[in-house]
Amino acid sequence: MLFLIHVSAVSFMFRYGGADTDEGYAGMNTSDGGFLAGGIWGSYGANGDFGIVKYDRLGVLVFGKSLGTSAEDRAYGLVETSSGYVLAGRTLSSSGNGGYDGLVVMLNVSGNFQWAKFVGTNLNDYPYWVVEDNDGNILAAGYSVSFGNGIWLFKMDNSGNLLWSRSYEYGDASIAREVRVDANGKYILAGRVGSGSNYDGLVLRVDNSGTPLWSLRMDLGGEERIFSVSQTPSGEICAAGYTNVDGDYDILVLRMDTLGNVLWVRKVGGSSDDQAFGVAASSDDGCVVVGYTFSYSHDFLGFEDAIIFKLDASGNLVWARIFWGENFGDVGNSVHRASDDGFLVVGNSYKLVGFSTVSDWFIVKFLADGTVCSDQYASISPTITTPSYTTDNTLPTFNDRTSSTGLIDVSLTVQTLPQDTVIFCTPLGQNDELDVEERGTCASSGRILEVFTTDGRRYRSIDEAPRGVLLLRTERGWRMYLKR
Repeated sequence: MLFLIHVSAVSFMFRYGGADTDEGYAGMNTSDGGFLAGGIWGSYGANGDFGIVKYDRLGVLVFGKSLGTSAEDRAYGLVETSSGYVLAGRTLSSSGNGGYDGLVVMLNVSGNFQWAKFVGTNLNDYPYWVVEDNDGNILAAGYSVSFGNGIWLFKMDNSGNLLWSRSYEYGDASIAREVRVDANGKYILAGRVGSGSNYDGLVLRVDNSGTPLWSLRMDLGGEERIFSVSQTPSGEICAAGYTNVDGDYDILVLRMDTLGNVLWVRKVGGSSDDQAFGVAASSDDGCVVVGYTFSYSHDFLGFEDAIIFKLDASGNLVWARIFWGENFGDVGNSVHRASDDGFLVVGNSYKLVGFSTVSDWFIVKFLADGTVCSDQYASISPTITTPSYTTDNTLPTFNDRTSSTGLIDVSLTVQTLPQDTVIFCTPLGQNDELDVEERGTCASSGRILEVFTTDGRRYRSIDEAPRGVLLLRTERGWRMYLKR
């Protein structure tokens, strides 16, 4: 029997982590058809390190690396560039400029370290997100105490040289949690502005030299924060975060045109706290949002579930799901539309180690219809309302901070991570050809009936089969298994 695996759409659910807290924050499709995830390793580094994992197109682990100093290092953003993979976040290293510094790290496509830079001042400065612009440069956005407690945006070339550094100040403290490059090569930032508990959600668009074009502050009358932004195929902009205007937190989703005019606003949630941290445009001009929900959790113990839902271009619900790992809480931190029009979600899945709760990376690939290769998800029908709001379009004070931004070369400790991915289900998806007669989708459990290698050799059990990718025929369908 010869197995022909022609994958047009793939789904999987993985957990990756150790005995300490590991947090996944960013993910994306790579140009070779694989998947990339980045975040924080607490289990494999000193005081927490940058972490990155690479999977091939079937969800098989290619490499995992931790990179860091001897101090606390936390990666939040990840991007593939023309030169490799870039991670960005913060470090408390005493070798930096002082306080928290930005830390930007470049690896080649094989996961080998290329260079790293401390970026910042003698106070706390760090980026939350990183992208590549249309000129092949690296763009990172975050926050700087030194620069008026304001939004900080800086650009580097692919060798790590600083091209410019800008700040955007609103009078109150402001933070950018994400930056995206739009279809016209301009930059769109998502974040919040305010002080105490009086925050407004913020979307800011600047040109490719960093000059502000428009600004939108969104106020529903409570605490509003925007964490993520994405441009749809039609050019409109979706943003997602949360609000507590009605007491408990609800998910906040808004849609704007390219001039920053609000088209619609939706509040999504139930009777408990629900928050969103990521949004990605769908190929049909809708938007997909991820975060967590207490209101619709399946867990009788009361822990939160990760949530993913889709709204169409008019703000109507298309589908909504909850998904979970070990039943100690789960969060979706980011979502990326994959090349097969499905969605890659990266987040945290909490577990019990001894008497402590720690988290693993939670890496989930959904199909375009919001289904996933697992029995650990369920459909829900969240309440969606249209809230009242006010906006403020005042532009921030804009400053060039290039001359006062320090840049220091740094050598990091690099470790290859153990190959201990926990596979909740298999990476078989829609239209996977198993042979000329049998077609199937994945199954997450069930008694194993037969075991095959990809060249058609048959075994009675996994123990008898050689190491590598195996195809299992189970009571519930076909599944793929990686034997190490």
